[in-house]
Amino acid sequence: MKSHQTINKQKKYSWFSFLSAGLVLLLLATGYFWIVLNETGRADLLLFFGRFHILLVHLPIALLLLAAIMEIFSRFRSFDYLGQSVTFVLTLAAISSVISVLAGFMLSTGGGYNESLLNSHKWWGIGFTVFTFIALGFKIFTISNLKLSEFIYSTALFIAVVSLFAASHFGGSLTHGQNYLTAYMPGTIKNLLFINTDEEIYVIDNIEEAAIFADLVFPIFNDRCISCHNPDRIEGELRLDTFDQLIRGGESGPVIVSSSPAESDLFRRIIAPRNDDGRMPPGNRRPLTEHQVAIIQWWITEGAHPDLLVGHANRPPEMEPVLARLAGLETEQTGILSNHVEPANATIIAGLINEGIVITPVSQQHNYLRAGFVNVVNPDPGHIQSLHQISSQLAWLDLSHTPVTDDHLLHISGLHSLTRLNLNYTLITDVGIRQIEKLENLEHLSLAGTAITDAALETLSELPNLRQVYIWQTNVTDDGADWLIRKNPLLKADRGYTLTEPDTIILPAEAGYSY
Repeated sequence: MKSHQTINKQKKYSWFSFLSAGLVLLLLATGYFWIVLNETGRADLLLFFGRFHILLVHLPIALLLLAAIMEIFSRFRSFDYLGQSVTFVLTLAAISSVISVLAGFMLSTGGGYNESLLNSHKWWGIGFTVFTFIALGFKIFTISNLKLSEFIYSTALFIAVVSLFAASHFGGSLTHGQNYLTAYMPGTIKNLLFINTDEEIYVIDNIEEAAIFADLVFPIFNDRCISCHNPDRIEGELRLDTFDQLIRGGESGPVIVSSSPAESDLFRRIIAPRNDDGRMPPGNRRPLTEHQVAIIQWWITEGAHPDLLVGHANRPPEMEPVLARLAGLETEQTGILSNHVEPANATIIAGLINEGIVITPVSQQHNYLRAGFVNVVNPDPGHIQSLHQISSQLAWLDLSHTPVTDDHLLHISGLHSLTRLNLNYTLITDVGIRQIEKLENLEHLSLAGTAITDAALETLSELPNLRQVYIWQTNVTDDGADWLIRKNPLLKADRGYTLTEPDTIILPAEAGYSY
């Protein structure tokens, strides 16, 4: 009997020695390359090995699930023979998980990943490895209390499987877009599993110093578009993996027209109706969220520059809540938006959309709406008049970069629920501004690039809830702006930011490449 126990003990120590030796050799090899190679060679070699993570990561996934399934079935007499192989499969899972984690660390040195997603993927992956080793340890070396040993083994194995699914979810989100595994999960199941169904926004520590393209726009492309527009899969001959490729455009030519979202094919496609063949993303794939659309529209409007910082850009009022969320600031609904309103008639909404007016919700928390005229080529006063059908729900109105005149503003006064009005770069004058004096709920007003003068400020000073007005590139004088602030101390008059360098992008000249 003692001889048999000695043999079993030797086998157990053989497993442990084999496992330990493999890990030591792996660590020694990693240390050798880290010490001997210079910085550039080390970085290249790390990425070379790191890219095998995509291949290696499938091994521990399959092996751990196989070990768990074999363990469950071995509890039944008909399959008890499977229990003899669980230790071997679990050992392979543990070893391959360490190799996969190391490769993942190497791959992450290349950068370009969402930090929040990367950290979640990393720590769940480490947790998966740790609990796999704990399960393996208690599978090989049982303690005197057999029931406790079995309990710890089963619990560790279960936690390892849960960690595996979590790490896989965040890994899929890194490569295929956020919430990859849960994006199309039925709402009832999400609620049952306590999965947040709201749009997930990752915080940017210093929003003012963030580059609009690199930190706000490109993550959207990476999340929702690059799976179909990358070097290995170029739908429509359009790549979105770099700024230069984006500006180069696709088979139909450039997809971005600087300062004009309405003429930019990329923007027209992302706001197209769901049944439009040219809509992007296509088919039944999730459309971009309202915040994502707003960010891309803002970036194009500001010139589609690669390096423009948030703090250096003109900021329309509708971008403030978007930027606040990106900065991690909670935006509390105040004023009229804190009041309940019934949903707008769906038939009326459909009719407005058919006229080219973009209607989207301000928030998922209430029934207030925003309207944009980016798709209306030649808006007439009748378009504004038609919005009276949803006057109780219409809180934000964007008429920027349209040929709107004072005649159009005759119908604005009836939109009594408006809290934000964007008239940037329209044809309005001081005369038209008088039409908004009845908008008592108006909080944000954008007048950049218009012909207004100090004469319009008297009307603005009388608006009781106005808290921010944007007046850069207008004929309003500094003295006039100062008077307005003295008249209404709660009001902020934003006169814009003047770039210290020429507002020009010079791109390399190539055949068939223009911008």
